[in-house]
Amino acid sequence: MINYFMKKYAMSQTGANNLRKAVFSRTILNLTKMFPPMIAFMFIFQSLSDMDTAEEAIALTPQNYVLIILAMLFVMFFVARWDYTRLYTNVYSESANVRVDIANRLKKLPLSYFGKRNISDLAATMMGDMSLYEEIFSHAVPHIYATGISTTIISVLILNYNLKLGLAALWVIPVSLLIFFLSKNKRKKSNEKWVEQNREVLDDLQETIEQIQEIKSYNMEEKAKKQFFEKLQKSTKLKGTIEIVTGVAVAFSGMLLKMGIVTVAVTGAQMLLAGEINIFVYIVFLIMTASIYLPIEGIIAFMGMIDMLDSVVGRIKEIKTMPIQEGESKFHPKNYDIEFKDVSFGYEDYSVVRNVSFTAKQGEVTALIGASGSGKTTLTKLAARFWDINKGKILLGGEDISKVDPEALLKNFSIVFQEVVLFNTSIKENIRIGRLTPVIPALWEAEAGGSRGQEIETILANTVKPRLY
Repeated sequence: MINYFMKKYAMSQTGANNLRKAVFSRTILNLTKMFPPMIAFMFIFQSLSDMDTAEEAIALTPQNYVLIILAMLFVMFFVARWDYTRLYTNVYSESANVRVDIANRLKKLPLSYFGKRNISDLAATMMGDMSLYEEIFSHAVPHIYATGISTTIISVLILNYNLKLGLAALWVIPVSLLIFFLSKNKRKKSNEKWVEQNREVLDDLQETIEQIQEIKSYNMEEKAKKQFFEKLQKSTKLKGTIEIVTGVAVAFSGMLLKMGIVTVAVTGAQMLLAGEINIFVYIVFLIMTASIYLPIEGIIAFMGMIDMLDSVVGRIKEIKTMPIQEGESKFHPKNYDIEFKDVSFGYEDYSVVRNVSFTAKQGEVTALIGASGSGKTTLTKLAARFWDINKGKILLGGEDISKVDPEALLKNFSIVFQEVVLFNTSIKENIRIGRLTPVIPALWEAEAGGSRGQEIETILANTVKPRLY
């Protein structure tokens, strides 16, 4: 079961084990909900019993019933508290672990992956999808498995006690679930389409914010706003349709489920008149039937959430199954010569560089000259292993960088990108982004108004390893 949960829901082994425990505790909790009907069963049996001998009759005093009810409430409270810890606490812990795992994997993915995915899409996966993941697993998945198990146990007991009344009570369960599942394909397709449209809305919003300068300069505010609201309205309309379809399916299935009480009442009345059962069995079955349907109604209500599970888990699996960049964590090159040996690289089917070979010597300035778009920037990023090459080798100090962990490799590089990016912090902290220790003390004085330009230039020069321009 643990392997099944890990594969189906993209869970860790610990998370899958905790889900198994949550299913077990929820099953016990569902079974304890049969305590009230059992007490009613005992009371009615004692009240309506026409047995003559005290040994055959259940003889309980009011004090006995009070003690039994108190014990029952204590057990139900204990089980509910136990179930809460196993269910919600463990689910949120697993959600946090999945978030951390995704963040760690994103850190190890090549930049080519991020070129295929928008930042808003990844942010939605990390935050929106994971929030939905938490809600589904804390309110739906364990309940569905547990309800299936507990309902099966109770159904076997009921059918064993009285087959005819048992069938009258239970026939509605598979029929109501079948009706709900008949609309699953339509709901699934609609949900997938809505997820795609919602991503488009988020992408459009992010792009509008990022390009606000250009939008304003060309006086395109109204056009941008109109396009955004058109996409938003389309997404909202589709979501409303999904809610209506799901709501109708849930309502109809729940209504059909209630028909079981009617069939038990009619079938039981006929059996009572025929002398097949007594009034005691008739009343007890009516009470038991109503109790059986409560968890079933709960999982039918959760089915709408389950519809979103496949798309959420699918996106998490996509990130988890992407090949990451790995290698030796300890890397100490004997020098800082960068050597390209017959290197070829391309984005999917588009070739960028082909059979490139050169050496950038340590202590020298190596200039990459060519027309715009010829692959100069791409070569520098390949040297830092931002992407993995398709063919050939790249060596740093004679070591193949494809066998080195990117984090260990980048400790040996100083990189100045074409695009100027400043983090929302002080100049000092921006300078320290790549080095956590204050290795450039002269800059602290320069920021405060000091003048040690030559020393600053010397220190900066010494911190730079090989240089590609």
